[in-house]
Amino acid sequence: MILYTYQKNIDLQAMSASESMKNDLGLETLNKLSRFVAWELEFDGEDETLQLKNLLENSFFIVNPNKELYKVNEMPTRTIRNGEMGIRVKVEQKISQQFDLETLNKNSGVKLKSLRNFLIWDLYVSYDEISSKEDVLKAVTRQVIITTNSSKGLLVNPVSERATISLINPTS
Repeated sequence: MILYTYQKNIDLQAMSASESMKNDLGLETLNKLSRFVAWELEFDGEDETLQLKNLLENSFFIVNPNKELYKVNEMPTRTIRNGEMGIRVKVEQKISQQFDLETLNKNSGVKLKSLRNFLIWDLYVSYDEISSKEDVLKAVTRQVIITTNSSKGLLVNPVSERATISLINPTS
């Protein structure tokens, strides 16, 4: 099961990254940047839905209801407009984080077997259909996604992170 969390109101990290992409890295075609934290959860036993409910009600570790919303097994996306394309960047740490499942299970009354998280960035950029989508994807990746020096890249540090970059399906 995957839980996607996102900010209820203004996501200041996404706003800052968006401004930096436009103003510092020259990505003038950026229309929207969204950020999500994805949590991959595996519960021991039956009724994962009930266990997830208990986890979310008894712990603010994964979702803080005062500032975050979530969706289960469904990415929150926006409609891709005419003259636009979407790019999804899944960012994972090369060295996996260790979570104290024993304490989390004890405090939440659940049987969580494994927990893993990663970051997802959705970029929506203007697309003129003169270039191929693959060429635009490569250019955006070089310009703002993969950090290669102080003037190229922002979202992924290849020293400590690995990225999966793909086009967002217009119907999703």
